[in-house]
Amino acid sequence: MQFLNRNKTVYLKFRTKNSQKLSSNIKLLYNQITNSTNTKFLGLTVEETLSWKCHINQTLSRLSSACCAIEVITLLMSEDIQKTICYSYVHSIITYGIIFGGNSPQSTDIFKVQKRIIHIMTKSRSRVSCRQLFKRREILPLQSQYIFSVLLFVVKNKDLYTTNQEIHNITTRMNTNLHPPLCNLIVFRRELITLV
Repeated sequence: MQFLNRNKTVYLKFRTKNSQKLSSNIKLLYNQITNSTNTKFLGLTVEETLSWKCHINQTLSRLSSACCAIEVITLLMSEDIQKTICYSYVHSIITYGIIFGGNSPQSTDIFKVQKRIIHIMTKSRSRVSCRQLFKRREILPLQSQYIFSVLLFVVKNKDLYTTNQEIHNITTRMNTNLHPPLCNLIVFRRELITLV
């Protein structure tokens, strides 16, 4: 029989950024479970507002040490080995969980570190445009990697989405396209108020 570790068990109440915190008490075998603003789950730091700031800050600290390693490697290794090490070390850090926080405003800080790394690898000055450097090394910039990762997720999980022809019977040119889900925060707020 498995039991939860009460010292490590926390709960998150997801909410929008501007909404108020609602207090609640959750008990497990007469012990209070603490409410947390963020927690680590499968290597991702999940926050109650889903802003991904904490996760991006942790990613940035890991990338800064990777940047120092790439700096040493560029002096000793050829371009092919540099690219291999960059993919195994830097790319794996950047792409882990990118479909969650890749569109966050804080992700631009990760892109700045990625640009710094590509400048180090190509031994170019910091003012040189990175566009051609990324193309020459065949490395996707953060924004392109985010789009690619989301597209891969959608292609691999087509059964999670509905098509336009499942919504209506009208024959149109975009009948086989995926139907985008409707999101309306005002409706969500109204439902939340009625629950309280």
